[in-house]
Amino acid sequence: MNLEVMPAHHSNENTAVDKMTRQVQARMYLDDMVDALSVLPDMERKVIILKYIEGLQWFAISDRLHLSVRRLQEVMQQALNDFGIAYAGTLDLLDEGE
Repeated sequence: MNLEVMPAHHSNENTAVDKMTRQVQARMYLDDMVDALSVLPDMERKVIILKYIEGLQWFAISDRLHLSVRRLQEVMQQALNDFGIAYAGTLDLLDEGE
């Protein structure tokens, strides 16, 4: 049988598997982010959540946490550094498990 003349088969099964794989990977990344957030100091975690998850403006975060906008931005800078280190640590742990 000459396979070259047969029509290419695009399986919905492959598409479904690809979609499930992407969903599993996205969930793993989300879990890693939650783990990284959980090890941050309380104030750093609050600032990241209020700014990036709840989408609040600096002045609203300032009112809620009773800190100046300048101080919040300093906390955010440290929080993002600490988050990056913590997140990289979770990725390192995943690499070791493979």
